[in-house]
Amino acid sequence: MATAAAQGSRPRRARCSTPSAVVAVVLLALVFTGVAVPRWATATEDDAAPAETVPPAETVPPAQGDVAPAETIPPAETIPPAQGDVAPAETIPPAETIPPAETIPPAETIPPAEEDVAPAEEDVAPADIVPAVTAAHGDLGTFAVVVADQEERQTDVSIRAAEARTARVLARTAGNELADRPFPTASLVKLFIAADVLHRARTGAVTLTPADRAELEVMIRRSDDPAASDLWVRFNGAQAVRDVAVRYGLTDTAPPRRWGQWGETTTTADDLARFLTRLPVIAHPDDAAALMGWMRTATPIASDGFDQEFGVFGTLPGAAVKQGWMCCLGGQRHLHSVGVVGGRVVVLLSEVPSSVGWDRARAALDSAAAAVPVPPTS
Repeated sequence: MATAAAQGSRPRRARCSTPSAVVAVVLLALVFTGVAVPRWATATEDDAAPAETVPPAETVPPAQGDVAPAETIPPAETIPPAQGDVAPAETIPPAETIPPAETIPPAETIPPAEEDVAPAEEDVAPADIVPAVTAAHGDLGTFAVVVADQEERQTDVSIRAAEARTARVLARTAGNELADRPFPTASLVKLFIAADVLHRARTGAVTLTPADRAELEVMIRRSDDPAASDLWVRFNGAQAVRDVAVRYGLTDTAPPRRWGQWGETTTTADDLARFLTRLPVIAHPDDAAALMGWMRTATPIASDGFDQEFGVFGTLPGAAVKQGWMCCLGGQRHLHSVGVVGGRVVVLLSEVPSSVGWDRARAALDSAAAAVPVPPTS
């Protein structure tokens, strides 16, 4: 027992269980000597150094290593995905490269109408035509001329508008100083007969047979005198003249003084021009078309063998015409020509002494008609 007590009371030596004391001593010595302390000496064995092992976010941004679309994948402008399959813009030049306006000249550059239609200056006013026509006829006998514009039938317009149109047309009518001088009509009265008979049939006052219409046609186209005489008697020609004068406003037209002498009906160039000017608006459209059609197909030789190609007929192609000739009334020879061409009305009335032959009278009327300019086509 004494042995055990003695052993328990024996003094013990101190032990260093860890190197901490040694390290501390070394560090102090290093500090006092001015030597830098190594980094390993400042951490314990169990400490971690993440800052050295894993760079912070500022040094190695994790997003840059995962997704970098701007650097890794070129933008659409650099490598367009559609260019490898379809490249229409490079294969087919755009409209800006081949402008159609430069390949096909516009209408302003090559106007087709300018090569086909006569210039506008051909549309001469009647007042500018009359002096030239009068001068061209010369001083052979007595000569009257009127030039006018034919009216067109207006539809769907007011009465006031139609009257204004008529006033404008009549205001353009022009004639020489003898335009209101009375002349015997000769065969021109046949226009009045045909217009009135057609009007009466249209209104139911008379009934026309096919033979009657055929007689009217031959009276105009071939200037047939027997047909005129028959129609004058059967349909009261004198009254027909009076009725036409009232309907068309012909103030200086009258039937003959001698019964049955229809060629001695009197009228003026003014009245004849007014009749032809107003025919499309006074007569029924079908009747006006019939009369104009017969005039347009007048035969070169009349029923009595007279050559009708003089004046308007012999000079202005395509005109709807009616000719008249008569000899000799009061020692005078009468040669007349009226017509419509291109909407222009031309009336030429002449009276020469019976000593002047037909050839001279025709030549003078031909010269007068040749001074009428052909209206421009519309």
